[in-house]
Amino acid sequence: MSVGVLTRYLYLPILLTLIALASLPLTADARTVVRSGETVSIAQDQLIEGDFYTAALLINLSGQVEEDWLAVGTEISLNGQVGADAFIVGSRVVINGTVGDDLRVIAETVEINEPVLGDVFVVGANVTIAPSATVTGDVTIIGGAAEVNGSVEGRILGWLETLRVDSAVSGDIDVTVIELTLGDDANVSGDVTYVSQTPLIRSQSATIVGEEVRNEPRVEETRPVLSTLLLPLLVLLFSAALWFLLSRRTLQRVANRALQPGIRSVILGILAILFVSLAIFILLVSMLGMLAGVAALATFMLFITLAVVALPAVLAQLVYSLFQKSVPPVSLLTLLVGTLLVGACALVPVVGPVILIGFTVLNFGALLDLLLRANR
Repeated sequence: MSVGVLTRYLYLPILLTLIALASLPLTADARTVVRSGETVSIAQDQLIEGDFYTAALLINLSGQVEEDWLAVGTEISLNGQVGADAFIVGSRVVINGTVGDDLRVIAETVEINEPVLGDVFVVGANVTIAPSATVTGDVTIIGGAAEVNGSVEGRILGWLETLRVDSAVSGDIDVTVIELTLGDDANVSGDVTYVSQTPLIRSQSATIVGEEVRNEPRVEETRPVLSTLLLPLLVLLFSAALWFLLSRRTLQRVANRALQPGIRSVILGILAILFVSLAIFILLVSMLGMLAGVAALATFMLFITLAVVALPAVLAQLVYSLFQKSVPPVSLLTLLVGTLLVGACALVPVVGPVILIGFTVLNFGALLDLLLRANR
């Protein structure tokens, strides 16, 4: 089965990951440290006695975090130690330090060079687990190309284009791939079960204690998941950044209105979408009202577009408000974080689209509310 087909299979693991993220404390306590900015760096001699939440373009953790670490950015590196779980969303992620429990990463490029004392879950285009790394639990990889050169005490699961295993695996290998390779140092204690159109490429030195089972994939229309999602996210980020540069104040007002307590914006959004859509339909099917219907449709689509473009700002402001009392104003970093959140939601079946549609309706209502107040 090719990567295009894996879209229907990758949803559950990502949903579980996002649920784990949502289970983090909604308010920061005294043992939680929150850092944001263009660059966040924790020196080698620094100790964070609790959870560490950070969002920045460049993040470097060389110190020690006693509990969980949540990081959102572009270039993220761990050179120190995390005592519990690590959840990282970025463009390039390099793990050069020990993770005391589970490691969850969503990034384009992921390099794991040190031990992980729990499970590893990665969504990425290029994933490498170096020989110096060991994984105590299972390894689940979703994306493009992956190399597992470090020992795995659990199972290897995944939906990928290519996977090369060149290390000891104590459990089973159960993957959906275009190409699966077992290198010279591959030693699988369990079964090797894979779905692929091509047979396993196996070195003469590779050993499999259990059974080797190959299943033919179902023939379906393929579509690369990450590449398909990347372009819309870049367009969204560019559009939101353009709005920010042209009128930062209006974008901030929309975000503030959307996140204001109460259901006024939600009700306005739902009613407007329902009744305006009905009115546009009636105008378009009638000869006399066709021109008015076209104009109303163009205005309606403009508001919908603005509501979608405002998603990164609103989602990022919401996440910031969960972790700290003082929410920073909308910035380019905020829009980057929000775009990553939109991408994460887009990967989740049912729940993700519902969240995005709900916030789009909310933003639509906030825009309409601001317009009505301005006319007053």
